[in-house]
Amino acid sequence: MENNPDPLPTTQKEAKQTDADIRQLTRSLYVVASSVIVASMIIAGTFVYTQHLALKVSDETAQRLAASAGRDAAHQLGFGNQNIPNQQGAPAGQTAPEKPPLQPINASAINIGGEPYLGEPNAPVTIVQWSDYQCPYCEQYEVTILPQLYSKYVQAGKVKIVFKDFQFLGPNSITASEVGRAVWDAYPKDFYQWRQTIFQNQGDENHNADPNGLATYLNLTAKVPGIDTNKIAQLVAQNKPQYDAAIKAGQTEASKFSIDGTPSFVVGNGNPPIIGGAPLQQFRKLIDTQTK
Repeated sequence: MENNPDPLPTTQKEAKQTDADIRQLTRSLYVVASSVIVASMIIAGTFVYTQHLALKVSDETAQRLAASAGRDAAHQLGFGNQNIPNQQGAPAGQTAPEKPPLQPINASAINIGGEPYLGEPNAPVTIVQWSDYQCPYCEQYEVTILPQLYSKYVQAGKVKIVFKDFQFLGPNSITASEVGRAVWDAYPKDFYQWRQTIFQNQGDENHNADPNGLATYLNLTAKVPGIDTNKIAQLVAQNKPQYDAAIKAGQTEASKFSIDGTPSFVVGNGNPPIIGGAPLQQFRKLIDTQTK
């Protein structure tokens, strides 16, 4: 009888080998599929991150171009300020020079004659504010903090708020200020409501269809009950040279006090200016210490 060392028949051996081959193939396919999935996730993540960076760079570039265009337009109209810093910062590889600490300023030393204001003329504390009607940070202050200061301090006779011009974002900003000065001349009691209306409907910079935004600002002015927009338009036309001179003077004076952005504030006497806004608590603290 023939001696057969393999107890399995040939067909079973072949089946066993086929199962082993299938398992090995399955494992190989699993490894390949996993590698493809991981690679796809890495590629997709890289694509999304690259898109994010591209959008971020594009947005920052657009903002810089818009700000630069606004400053150029204002400069062409004679409202440029050589002391306005370049918001793009120092050149690559260089550190931006540190600004010297801001020195205390007395509101009483600032020329506020003829400027629009809120409150009692002889209120104990005067706040002088520089702003641009198209500045989004000004809009944030005007619609959130100013109403609280107005109700708590201005209406109580404790604070007078004087508005100075720092119109650097283009021709629409200048036109808005011209209209505002006309409103102040003709309807001083409605100036606060007019100002709130303008900032609550601020929109994008220089977005008006008309070249300087006059029609847009007159339409917004019409939202304030009791104001005759025909009278406002007439005053703007008649007094434009005087209004523009006052606008330019406000910005020139700001540079003397190292104020180079909007909004900026001088609160009473003996305090450094606030540049770029501040929380409500800071305003309250500065006011309260001077009204006790």
